[in-house]
Amino acid sequence: DLIDTLWMVTEEAVEEIAAGGETPEEYLNWRIDALNDTLARSLIDSSRLRSLGVHVVTTDDEDRTGIAIGQTDVNISTALSWLSTYRDAYGADKVMIVAGTNEGASGAALGGGDVSAHWVTFLPVEHEFGHQMGGGHCNEGNAGSLNYGFPLTGYDEDGYPNAKTN
Repeated sequence: DLIDTLWMVTEEAVEEIAAGGETPEEYLNWRIDALNDTLARSLIDSSRLRSLGVHVVTTDDEDRTGIAIGQTDVNISTALSWLSTYRDAYGADKVMIVAGTNEGASGAALGGGDVSAHWVTFLPVEHEFGHQMGGGHCNEGNAGSLNYGFPLTGYDEDGYPNAKTN
């Protein structure tokens, strides 16, 4: 089954991504590919993530819905009011929000259920998408521990974490 995902990207995030020399689609494509590669390495052959595209959130959207996208530490709950509208328009199973780093950075990315929120310099798609699909942290009985954290550098073709780059 394909899991259709809509990427909601703020205008600040678009500017930040462009400053890095990419379009939002280019910025997200390798992360989507990495998630699908992780599913394949995990022998999950029943589901794949498919991007429905990028919707740039503007003040027109905020005026239409009456709700600002907000920072990632609070926008999971406010974004739920956006879902029915965007599901009708795009047919999305899941929604991932990407905010600019200055507007979105909080203590952690937030995810669960139908929506997940990130910011440009912290976008652990595989990890947060796991939460959206109902997964928890592997902590070997040590509640609150993140013993098996996601490498932000992604994985190579053999399944090993990529080296850090600056």
